[in-house]
This record gives sequence, C-alpha cells and structure tokens, in this order.
Amino acid sequence: SVAIGSHVKKNDVLITLDDTYAKSDLARARVEFNLLEAEIQRLRAEMNKEGVEAVDNVSNPIQQKIFINRQKEYTSKIAAFNFDIKSLQQKLQTVIGDVELAEEQFSIQKKIEAARRQLYERDIGSFLNMLTARDVRLTSERAFRSIKNSISNLRSDIEAVKATKQAFISEWFSGIGVDLSQATKERDAKTEELVKLRRRQKNVRILDPADGVIMELSDLFVGAIVNEGKTVLSLVPSNVPLT
Repeated sequence: SVAIGSHVKKNDVLITLDDTYAKSDLARARVEFNLLEAEIQRLRAEMNKEGVEAVDNVSNPIQQKIFINRQKEYTSKIAAFNFDIKSLQQKLQTVIGDVELAEEQFSIQKKIEAARRQLYERDIGSFLNMLTARDVRLTSERAFRSIKNSISNLRSDIEAVKATKQAFISEWFSGIGVDLSQATKERDAKTEELVKLRRRQKNVRILDPADGVIMELSDLFVGAIVNEGKTVLSLVPSNVPLT
C-alpha cells in the first residue's frame, strides 16, 4: 500500500482497480465476436454455393444447424422448380407429337369433305353426307388449333417457371449478400471493442511511471468507486527540483 510521503520506484503498483466488470465485458464481447465470425463463415459458404459437407467449416453449432436447414430449403426449392420445368417439357414433347397426328387427321378430313362435296355436286352423294363430312372436318380443325395453342401455352409456362426460378435464386443470394455485409460490419465493430476492452483490462493495475514520492492521495478504500477523470494521487519524481 502507498501513503502520502511514500517513496515509490518505477513500475511499482500504485493502485489496483477491480477488474470484475472488465473481465465480464471482455468475455461477453468475445462470445459475440465468435458468434458473428461463425455467422460470416456460414454466409460465405452459402454465397460460394458450398454443399452440406462445408458445415465443418462453420465453428458454431447453431450456425451449423442454420446452414444445413437453409441448404435443404434451397435445394428443395430448386428441385421443385426443376421438376416443374421437366414435367412441362415432357408434356410439351407429347403435345408436339399429338399436333402432328392432329394435323394429319385435319388434312384427311379436308380431303374427305372435298370428295363429299364433289359427289354432292354431281348428284351422286347426299347433302347430309356432305354436311357430316364438313362437321367432322370442323371438329378436327378445332382440335388441331387447340393443340397448337397448347404448345404455345406450354412454352410460355416453361419460360414463366424458369423466370420464377431465376428470381428466387437472385433474391436468395441478394439476401445472403446483405446479411454478410451487415455481419461483417458488426464483426469489425466488435473487433475494435475487443481491442478497447483488452486495453481496459490491462489498465486495472496502475504502475508508477518513475521513481518519486507520493505527495497527494485521495481518501480511498477497498471497494471505493473511482469515476473517470478523477485524480487519485499526485507523484513528485525524484531528482527533479521543485519550482
């Protein structure tokens, strides 16, 4: 302990501050830093489209679980889009095959109708047979046009699903980018806080800067609160003439 008039040497401990809060704050900041670092690890793995095997590169169990769940969600969404696209493409190929048959059938019905008309005009065929042939031709024409429209609609549906898939991918990775930027910003701020807290913990022991004599000493006791900026003691260095 020191008192007024005490001779002290350089690097002697003059005052020791309670480091309970300093340790607590430092421990809290370290935990928060590690959580942010793990979140950044996860976000980078997601941004780089790494598979579930990259989970070992994420240091925090909670972030590992989030990574796995998000990988499943993303994979499931993409698989659903691909399934819809493939189903529509298969249906399109079937319809394309059907349109060839419908076109051939339409062509045949036109020829039958023309033949029935010629027979009617020659008074060989009946008017009813000619009308029946025309009705069948109109039905086959309607079916042919309907199938052709189906091809156009299916192609539009495929492009719509592809566009929705691409929009989902863009939004997904845009969100990752925003989260990564925010987490990095918070991690950098936490790094600066850690530097300050380490310095604060280091400064709980106030050392004598030079050999000297204690001239003034505040009325302090163990457990007393010292406010920032308060003068607790005055030291006169040895071998320095008083003025």
